[in-house]
Amino acid sequence: MARIYTQGELTVDVVDVVNGGGYRVQDAAGSATVDAGGVVCCDGDESVVGAVAEAIAGRLTGHFHLHAGALDDGQSLWLVAGDSGRGKTTTTLALRGPGVRLATDDVVYLRWRGGVVEAQARPRPLHVGLVTRELFPELQATDAPQTRAGKAVMALVQKAPASSAWQAVAGLIFPEIDTEGRSRAAPLTTSFDRLLVASAMVTWRGLPNGQAHLDALGWLSQRPALAVVLGVDARADSTPITAAVGAAWPDSPWGRHEG
Repeated sequence: MARIYTQGELTVDVVDVVNGGGYRVQDAAGSATVDAGGVVCCDGDESVVGAVAEAIAGRLTGHFHLHAGALDDGQSLWLVAGDSGRGKTTTTLALRGPGVRLATDDVVYLRWRGGVVEAQARPRPLHVGLVTRELFPELQATDAPQTRAGKAVMALVQKAPASSAWQAVAGLIFPEIDTEGRSRAAPLTTSFDRLLVASAMVTWRGLPNGQAHLDALGWLSQRPALAVVLGVDARADSTPITAAVGAAWPDSPWGRHEG
């Protein structure tokens, strides 16, 4: 058994499944199994163990998990990546608009194809905190189920296909929150460190495709990247987020729309 995650009273253990290969992920609220072919089966609360199991499944199959929202402009994906609590869902919802569809708010997979990295958005119900719910009127339902982190689980605001295509990545957006300043954005010269944090890269001796996972993140870090700060002006109105992205990236869908 390997303990791979601890935060307060929450611990996540991974156990090798001897018969047939694969792994079992477990915590106090539920468990999940990942068979040798990367198929995941959850039992109980899957908000934590499900995410870890999916990350393990990706490593087994060569499809690497990235904690990111995704926006589809009809030709490629724009990824909104980062650790939990950085404002990914708020930013992804804010950047919806003409010609830009919400594909997912949280789950993206990466793969190598023809020497480049492609991404696939995995649609799932939105997991939204109180600030995000107050910012978008369509998220005001009061009877939504809650995750252990206190986020409401809601249907996608814009319907996405059950299974999205693998697509090129046009650019990367990394949000963070400033409780005192105003919203702003600036290009990043490198994004590998931020991608590594967002990758949910569970690993231990014997788990395959570790170098391929790192190589995929390295390749992706060469794509255009933007740091977006969500300031106090974005707590009641999401337009400062769109304006900041458009000003920093004039050739993006948001810059062209603003122009």
